[in-house]
Amino acid sequence: MAPFEATRSVISALLALMTEIRDGVQILTPQQTSIFLIILENPLVMQPEYVCLLMPLLCSNIIKLDDSMRIYLVHLICDSLKKLSDSREELLSASYLFQQMIGIFQQFITIQLLSSEYSQINDDPVLVVAIQAFEVICEAI
Repeated sequence: MAPFEATRSVISALLALMTEIRDGVQILTPQQTSIFLIILENPLVMQPEYVCLLMPLLCSNIIKLDDSMRIYLVHLICDSLKKLSDSREELLSASYLFQQMIGIFQQFITIQLLSSEYSQINDDPVLVVAIQAFEVICEAI
């Protein structure tokens, strides 16, 4: 399988999973919320053509989590960053992971702002959801 085909397969699988979660076909347990962290750690998401496909579904699913699952996700992200920051080398990894997670949201929000047809930020439902999901992720930091 060519790298491009493999990338498309991974993105297609993530899109299918995010759609199933959104539609209630796939119900997550608290432990399964780690899928959000796995997606945010995936460098493929930083590519502009994929960030615009995945982020609306990812953000929507994050803000629809009930409070206990949202808290679990925040703790999971926190623990992931703490485990990486035990030594100097790992601190750089934690810093990179943090920057990547924040960068994904910044990139998506910027693209959405620049391409939005709405005159007010509050009028764009995708942008509102992205900012709310970003707030959840920032609680971990």
